[in-house]
Amino acid sequence: MFNQKKLRGIAIILIWILVIALVISTFSFMVFAQSDPNAPGGQRVFAAQDVLEESGEIPGDLKTLEDLIRFIEENYVDEISRQELMNGAYQGVLESLDPYSVYYVAAEDGESFSQVASGVIYGLGVQLVKDEQGIKIADFYGNSSGERAGLAIGDYIVSIDGVSVMDASLTEATELLRGDLGSVVHVQVRRGEENLTFQAVRAKVLLHSVTAGIVGEDIGYMSISNFYEATDGDVRAMWEAIQEECPQVKGLVVDIRDNPGGLVNAAVRTADLFLDQGKAIMHYEKRGEIIATFEATEGMEIDVPTVVLVNENTASAAEIFAAALKDHHAATVVGDTTYGKGAAQVVYSLENGASLKLTVYHFLSPEGNLIHQVGVSPDITIHNSSEAEVEEKLHSVGTLAPMSEEKKYGRGESGLNVFGAQQRLIILGESALVPTGKMDEETFRAVERFQEKEGLYPYGVLDYATMEALEEAIAMEIFGAERDDQFYKAIELLQ
Repeated sequence: MFNQKKLRGIAIILIWILVIALVISTFSFMVFAQSDPNAPGGQRVFAAQDVLEESGEIPGDLKTLEDLIRFIEENYVDEISRQELMNGAYQGVLESLDPYSVYYVAAEDGESFSQVASGVIYGLGVQLVKDEQGIKIADFYGNSSGERAGLAIGDYIVSIDGVSVMDASLTEATELLRGDLGSVVHVQVRRGEENLTFQAVRAKVLLHSVTAGIVGEDIGYMSISNFYEATDGDVRAMWEAIQEECPQVKGLVVDIRDNPGGLVNAAVRTADLFLDQGKAIMHYEKRGEIIATFEATEGMEIDVPTVVLVNENTASAAEIFAAALKDHHAATVVGDTTYGKGAAQVVYSLENGASLKLTVYHFLSPEGNLIHQVGVSPDITIHNSSEAEVEEKLHSVGTLAPMSEEKKYGRGESGLNVFGAQQRLIILGESALVPTGKMDEETFRAVERFQEKEGLYPYGVLDYATMEALEEAIAMEIFGAERDDQFYKAIELLQ
């Protein structure tokens, strides 16, 4: 939510796209701008002459492009249309910027991106799955217009507006169900032995991305898989449900691991629930200057000790949320440094019927820290090992030696048990160790750290209880019992 006082006096944001149009043997062009409802200020559209005065080199560059296109048309080995070449030129301009700026030949591709990113789509509100019998309705979203029209969970979709989906992919079937708000779609389904046809109206469907529950006796858990338009409302509703189920709740884990982002405004509104009124949530930065600041306006609604879980796949809007709570000490952030996608894109329509997604801002944390290509560092770094990483560690230490000698080992002693313990400690994260079989100072300290972590007496001696705990830890690491040290650390901090 924008702080209107801070926005006064901020320069108007200029978002312009050069549209190149080929007309006979000369090029004419114009500047197209579309206002962004989420951007500060308004819009300003420059006339073509303004651009010419700013850069006298553009006409010459366009003449070179014209010559190149004509040369390719005449000499390329295969037939190729001028429109294909122009689309390639447009795409090349966007590709030269960053991985997130994209030219969409079809405007609907840009619209589809906007709908999916926002969590707002126009369709029937049905969740589809595919099995050996075809594409089946598995559930409905909210107040589904498909359900109101008579569709039922378990129906297999035969065709959509006369187009068979018997051999279609889930993506293809989903796209056929989507369309303009208020448009009618005819869906034929197989229900038992019958084929039935229903007429439904496409309506606004809000996607939901929050699940919640109680861990143990008094700790709330909330997972946010994406930041959609409805996310802040869902978080508020889930928190109320947690409090109703557990009035004595004393802490909350907010899990945004693998959250790819979504809407900036949704992340800001969600962070607002955890912050005092007037606290900065994030800044928009452009070309080295802060051009807008979002501030908390609602006042803190979730006021319990909170841990936010992040990993290397936490990105974009999710990083805004994590950084805001971290900078204001509203939560302890636990996990891995986040992805580092701190750039905002806006989709614009062009007069040639295409659209583009353009990066227009960088995000800064409340303290002014850049997120893009840097990420958000956790307060407590804990890494959950993947299967591939465990296999790599196993390969690095070779076949695990047995710890079968009936002997304890202290500082300076050597033996097979020590060698086996060193191998296991390396797999468990003590990467500086070298498996020599000798209880050197580094191995002694590593055993001490392991004992302390496992709740054993931390005196560095490789005793029977320590070796047994090492075997259990390795079994947990390698053979299926998934370890979520990040989650367990969060619970430990809140207990």
